[in-house]
Amino acid sequence: MNSVQLKRLSQVCNKKVEASYLLKVRDRRVLTHRKPDTKILRLSCYNLALCLEEQKKLAEALAMMERAEKGRIRVLGADHPHTKDAVAARVRIEAA
Repeated sequence: MNSVQLKRLSQVCNKKVEASYLLKVRDRRVLTHRKPDTKILRLSCYNLALCLEEQKKLAEALAMMERAEKGRIRVLGADHPHTKDAVAARVRIEAA
């Protein structure tokens, strides 16, 4: 994640956006396409998990990160750097 993305994520988390709202927005975006854009879905799950982790909602964060990780493994493969990021984040959330 680059500094701009981290700054934006920090802003979202600082506003304490509720997970249910983010899920509704994500689902509405995904469902407007005939074929869901898996890249958007995977990124949304990953970013939502980071927000939830920041808000100390670790059970929800873990569920979202596992979903992001499974999607990345399926689409990108286990050796892809983005998949490895999701795995590392999941391990960090589990340890918290």
